[in-house]
Amino acid sequence: MSELKATQVTKYDNGGSGDTVIADGFIKSVEKVWIDSYALTAALTTADSICIGIVPAGAKITEVVVRMPSLYTLNTLGTILLQTGATIAVGAYYGTMKADGYQTTTYNPGTAWTLRLNNLQEKALDAEQKIYISLATGDNKATVKATGTIRSIIRYT
Repeated sequence: MSELKATQVTKYDNGGSGDTVIADGFIKSVEKVWIDSYALTAALTTADSICIGIVPAGAKITEVVVRMPSLYTLNTLGTILLQTGATIAVGAYYGTMKADGYQTTTYNPGTAWTLRLNNLQEKALDAEQKIYISLATGDNKATVKATGTIRSIIRYT
């Protein structure tokens, strides 16, 4: 399995600089966001996971929004998973992202879509947490498009 990293995650892992690093801590009633992007350079498979952000200890995640580019040349249903690890494990799975404006967890990856999950955390995180997205295992084929940009926003307090 390959672990891919979005732009700001890569900068953070390499020590960060300036305002690209989100400081640790918890400030009441102040929303913070991690905004990131990942430019596709190859087709995605279910073996790939993309780290779209790192949330500090003490944070409460309120919403994750992901703008997916068109991934397939044909219209077919797909799902995107949100998790806290590069692989799905017990306790590491937040859920399947929902198509914006819909209550369904499937979307048409043949066109660009905005997907989201909200009200994710009941309590503050015990430790710094990486947030990943991946194709659901039921989408057992590689995407055919290797271009486009995945954009993401993680909101937390």
